[in-house]
Parts: sequence; C-alpha cells; structure tokens
Amino acid sequence: MSESAPRKPVLSPPGRYLRLMLTLVAALFATGCASNTDARQEEAASTAPATTPATTEVATPKAEPAPRSPTAQPASSRIAPSSLGASLLAILEETNNPVTPPENAGNGAAHLAFVARLIEESSAAQQVSASDNPAAHLRRNEARAYYRSAVAASAAGNTEQAGQLGKKATQMMFMAVRLAESDEVIGAKHERDYMRRLESVNALLDAHQRVGAEDELGTDFSQTREVIRKQVARAETLHQGGQLEAARERLDAAYVALKLSIQAARDGETRVQTLDFASKEEEYEHELARNDTHQKLVSLFMQDSNTSEGMAKMVDNFLGKARELRQQAEDQADEDDHEAAVNSLTESTGQLIRALRTVGIFIPG
Repeated sequence: MSESAPRKPVLSPPGRYLRLMLTLVAALFATGCASNTDARQEEAASTAPATTPATTEVATPKAEPAPRSPTAQPASSRIAPSSLGASLLAILEETNNPVTPPENAGNGAAHLAFVARLIEESSAAQQVSASDNPAAHLRRNEARAYYRSAVAASAAGNTEQAGQLGKKATQMMFMAVRLAESDEVIGAKHERDYMRRLESVNALLDAHQRVGAEDELGTDFSQTREVIRKQVARAETLHQGGQLEAARERLDAAYVALKLSIQAARDGETRVQTLDFASKEEEYEHELARNDTHQKLVSLFMQDSNTSEGMAKMVDNFLGKARELRQQAEDQADEDDHEAAVNSLTESTGQLIRALRTVGIFIPG
C-alpha cells in the first residue's frame, strides 16, 4: 500500500494573511527588479552602434546565448506590479473591514455576537478607533481575523475551536484597548484612584476616632491617628510634586494600618480563631500573607519615622526576632508541620506589631 501524502498544516487567518502578504511583497520586489533589468536592456539596445555594412565581411565567432537572469520571466507569465499591489491592498482592506455577528443561531453564536459587538460597537471599540497608536489598530485587526476564523469554525460545526478562537479575538481586542490608552487617560485614572484612596483613609480616620472614644482605648490608640495624619500629609506633598506612585504607596500603608488597628480593637485576638479554614495549611497561607503585610507596614512607617536611636534599636530587635520566627515557620511548613508553622508565624507577626507600636502605630491585642 502506498503511503498517504503528509498533510500540510492549516494556517489560521492571521498566519495565512501574514504569509500571503510576505509572498506578495517578495513577488512585487522581484517583478520590480525584472522590470528594471528589461528597461536597462532596452536602453542599451537603443544606444548601440549601427551594424557593419553588408559589403564588409568580417568573420565573427558565434556568440553564446546570454544566460537568463533567474528573475527574468516570459512576458506572458509575468505578474503586473499593479495587479500585485491590488491583491495586497485587497488583503489589507479585508483585515480593516468591520466584522458582523454570525448569521446562524447555532452553538456559540451568542458569544460570537458579543465578540463582534466588542470589536466594532463597544466603548472599547470607540476608544481604539479614536487612538492614533498604530499598534492598537493592528491588534484590533488581529482580533477581527481571529473572529472570522471563529465564525468559520462555528459554521463547520467545530464548536470547541470556535470558542477558543473567540477567546483569542477577545484577548487581542483587550490588548488593543490597553495600547489605545494614552498617557493622559492613564494619568487621569491614576489620579482618580489616588483621590478615592485619600477619601477612604479620611473615612477610616473618623472611624478610628469613634472606636477609640467608644472603647476608651486611651492615648496610645489616639496617637496612631497623629502618625497616620503625618503620613497622609507626606503623601499629599509627594502628590503635589508629581510623585504619584510614592504618594499612593504611603496612602495605602495608612489605609492598611488603620484597618488593622480598628479590627484589632473591635475583634481582639479571637479574630483569627473565628475564621473558618479548611486545613492548617490554608491557615498557614493566611498567616503568611498577614505577616507580609505587617512587614511592609513597618518598613514604610520607619522611612518617615523620627524615632530616637534607642527606639530604632528596639525596632531592629523586634524585626530580627520576627525574621527568625518567620524562617522557623517556613522550615516547619517544609516538613508539613503546618500547625507549628502557624504558631511560629503568629509569634513573628506579634514581634512586627511591637515594632509598629514603637513607631507610633498602636494595634491592640
């Protein structure tokens, strides 16, 4: 029996378009080179000297036929450059043409209709259309190509492939939107986020004051608000100086510190025990994230702290013990003793809380 010929891979529309475009460009270049060669040959023939009169007989050797240029083609088989250009433009126009929802109502048609609206009619589509970023338009055209391939797969009954191609079209469109966002748009969004965070911090400051008054938590608890207000003032100074990222980092630290202080005051040390963990390993992961949060808070508040040399040594001592206990917890977790690891992490976080109290952030418990 004869072996069947190997099947060639089927290119998806983006790959097919790219390969065909490269082939057309190469052919157009080759045709242009051949045309230039013909033009030079015609010019040389027109300027050649007249032939010797018939009365003069000169024995001349037979000239060997000149080797044909590998790019030269018979006139009848050459492709006109204008024809190539038209083909190339036709492909480019196809990728730029808007897509439409599928006509049939088969499986996955609703999702494909959503993808078509996302590419052509949504606010995201309008943002890409208004963008002057060529990369954004290229990604949108890729989304269109994937969408057309998804519709073709759906029509052929391949629902799974249609779904995958539809997701790929959506991903390309989201990439187009991100590329279309100008620096002004991104800057405005970051500015809005900063102002919202500032409002949240101010609201938590008010809540912190109410909790302190209701629970009669004393001066240590109220001192936390003074430290936070200084942190907010530093954030505003950075914000006015155009250092939005650094300003937001300080606001985030203030927000988390206030939340931790309020939660500890209201819930106490029993808060962790009331959480429902599926296993000790899950509880360990929770305590690990909690420990990370407290470490970051100590680092940020120490940057702007006016603590004395003696107080700074106390903080370093707390941090050293916290690191040792953290390493001990990680070693215990590596040995699958997550119960002991949780206890070690809780002790480590307790050392970090003491460090925070030293720099003015009082967390009860």
